[in-house]
Amino acid sequence: MAEFMEGYQQRKGAVVAPFHPKEVARLKALRDLGILDTPQEGRFDAITRMVASAFDAPMVMVSLVDEDRQWFKSCVGLNVREMTRDLAFCAHTILENRALIVEDTLVDPRFIDHPLVRGEPYVRFYAGIPIYSQEGLPLGTLCLIDDKPRHFNIAQEQQLQAYARLVEIELTMAPLLRRDRQVYKSMALLDAQTGFANKDGLFVTVEEVLRDDYRQQHCAVMSVRLHPPRRADQSVLAKSHEALLSLPLDFSPLGEEHNYFVARSDEREISILYFYEAELDSDELYSTMTRVLDNDNIDKNHEGGISCCWIEHVGRFGSANELYQYIDSFHLRHRGRDEASASLIHQRLSVRHRLRSHLPRALSETGISVFYQPKVYAESLELAGLEALMRWQDTAVDGVSPLDILDVADDMGIQGELAQYLLKTTLSQVSIWHHAGLLEGLRVSINVASEQLCADDFPNMVETLLDEFQMPGEVLEFEILERSLIEDMELASYNINLIRKRGVTFALDDFGTGYSALSYLNAIQLDSLKIDRSFIVAMGLERKSAALVSSIITLAQNADLEVIAEGVETDEQRNTLCRFGCDVLQGYLMDPAINAVEASKRLRERDYYRRDLH
Repeated sequence: MAEFMEGYQQRKGAVVAPFHPKEVARLKALRDLGILDTPQEGRFDAITRMVASAFDAPMVMVSLVDEDRQWFKSCVGLNVREMTRDLAFCAHTILENRALIVEDTLVDPRFIDHPLVRGEPYVRFYAGIPIYSQEGLPLGTLCLIDDKPRHFNIAQEQQLQAYARLVEIELTMAPLLRRDRQVYKSMALLDAQTGFANKDGLFVTVEEVLRDDYRQQHCAVMSVRLHPPRRADQSVLAKSHEALLSLPLDFSPLGEEHNYFVARSDEREISILYFYEAELDSDELYSTMTRVLDNDNIDKNHEGGISCCWIEHVGRFGSANELYQYIDSFHLRHRGRDEASASLIHQRLSVRHRLRSHLPRALSETGISVFYQPKVYAESLELAGLEALMRWQDTAVDGVSPLDILDVADDMGIQGELAQYLLKTTLSQVSIWHHAGLLEGLRVSINVASEQLCADDFPNMVETLLDEFQMPGEVLEFEILERSLIEDMELASYNINLIRKRGVTFALDDFGTGYSALSYLNAIQLDSLKIDRSFIVAMGLERKSAALVSSIITLAQNADLEVIAEGVETDEQRNTLCRFGCDVLQGYLMDPAINAVEASKRLRERDYYRRDLH
């Protein structure tokens, strides 16, 4: 007992905790935050209310231990803002370097005669988690109190730690991002409901990250967006939103060596910036993501669900606007796809993490092959052309989709190398077909990202490869993948016109999703338009979707554009599209993507589908 009580003093019936070994530095860190004696804020009150509800606790506080007092930034169930330090349970907690759990104060020698135990508010249970500064110094605690003894298990302690980490996020942010909170308020950079930064606040923060003197910092970003179904029940939506806003709580156990910046970047989107000293523990990260995203309150049906964008290196982007355009286009691409559950998101993120170390080698060792999906004329069912599609062949990483390859190449900044590899590989095969006389009147289409269209050297690369393989441009078509907004429309249009002079045509892919805007039809010279598969699937489900497809076809044909429908899988879809006047069909009803040998057979038997489907 004497050894346990060493260093403590007795005062007013309370055992007074000694000062922290680094008290001077601790107090400086606390005061440097500029938070003492500031008004109550919703961002902290929201946390204490959630803790009170989660633990059914009558009293919850965010407590900061000053030189001679304990001051409460937020408090539930106790109508005071401060008390003397010698009475503070939390003064004991900051000495522990771990949680302090007192399940019954009447059996703990430090608190058995404490005035707040023997008198109001009759504290019988205390649980406090230290809150640390960026330097690792304890500033205070997140604590909960009850007037009845309790048992507190390890799972409950870990849950309370998660809430404490969120308090730390709000208190300290990251070392490079410390700023007077009033600046954020005056600039309207806070979300009123949550106290997190809003989209403007996120942009201001990212721009600071991208300043030259901060580019050596490791910074990643995760963005989670809800995609509610079209006719969602409002109570379901409310629960989904509540679960979304709680995500930062669940991610905080990733480790104290990380710093976080949380933003509510949209009504249905949370973005979290991570600042870290060394490489992230990907296994821990992915398992945490799975646990968090597997939330029963987030609706995950096939019409909506959630999408999760993870970017490991923010510094590769030129601006906050460029970063968010990428994030936005990612969510749009993944809406309604087969990744709207936690397990599938975990699988995709794990695949993409492994892919990062294998993709550069695959480009040099033919780890990516090109398959070809046939297109057929809707009326005659004769072959109309082929689309070149990449397929992952390296068995070191399984389950890689073309979208994975594109996303990882973007994240690694090697999309230019990937594009050149695919173009050269495709043209090598196309030249064989051309010189064998198999492509007369047909074109092979290749996907090109909108970013490539704005590259100064793109027209020259295309011309060089056409000359190398001794091919006319008339056998080639580029399908513009709108993975992000075409920022320099004038340059894109200029490059397209240069390439068109060689006889190459251009199609707008995935029309109706992402950034595909009607204005593009006037801004750039196109030859055809591809209706996204999501519209084709929805035709049989909603009359409105069918009417929309019909309108798109009419619009395109009035603009002298050929219309291609992708994702055609049933005879019903084919018949409907024929009735609407669609020109060309592409999808599993005819053929999946096939290898070059099978594609050669289709080129030799152009009426293959007419015989097969009739």
